Amino acid sequence: MNIIAYLSALLITSLAMCGWLYYSNQQQADTITTQAQTLASTNAALQATQTAAAVQQKRQQQLQTELDASHQQLQAKQQQLNQLKENDHEVQDWARQPVPAGIVRLQQRTGTTTGAGNRHQPLSDP
Repeated sequence: MNIIAYLSALLITSLAMCGWLYYSNQQQADTITTQAQTLASTNAALQATQTAAAVQQKRQQQLQTELDASHQQLQAKQQQLNQLKENDHEVQDWARQPVPAGIVRLQQRTGTTTGAGNRHQPLSDP
């Protein structure tokens, strides 16, 4: 009879251990599933970020090319102006004239948002 009690206790303990192992494995499987979903979501976000970065880099290269072209155009225009200043006597005479006082005051004023802001101050010298 002791053997039957002992075997019954051993069987109950074994079944309890099997149940506990099954529950533990199920929890691990759920955790792994959740982590896999999180990883997939993170990978999708990373791919989207990489795609956006590639688009931004391409656009930046285009803008740099446009900037370089604009810089070259500016240099060409500045060269033309310098040649005009050196070769054209009318331009030299015009460049030597003082800037009108009204224009100087416009440059010295604080910014206004409407024409009314400029109307209250006279443009001629007092």
